[in-house]
Amino acid sequence: MSIKYYAEPSQATFQDRTYPLVRNIYVYFDRKPGAPLDPKLKEFLRFILSDEGQRIVAGAGYLPLPAREIEKQRAKLN
Repeated sequence: MSIKYYAEPSQATFQDRTYPLVRNIYVYFDRKPGAPLDPKLKEFLRFILSDEGQRIVAGAGYLPLPAREIEKQRAKLN
């Protein structure tokens, strides 16, 4: 007997990645390993991870990041 698993497409299943057909959008930037981020870039990334930045992301038709992912990414900026 096999158990079938499925997830309905919804904002919640997209964000927690239980729905299998989601895409991530990655941001890459060029810097030397170990070098600090350019202050303007760092501030831009902080803004994108802010509540206001996430509202803009949502207004553009994308799902905002889950809170745990925002905290994880903010920690990388410190």
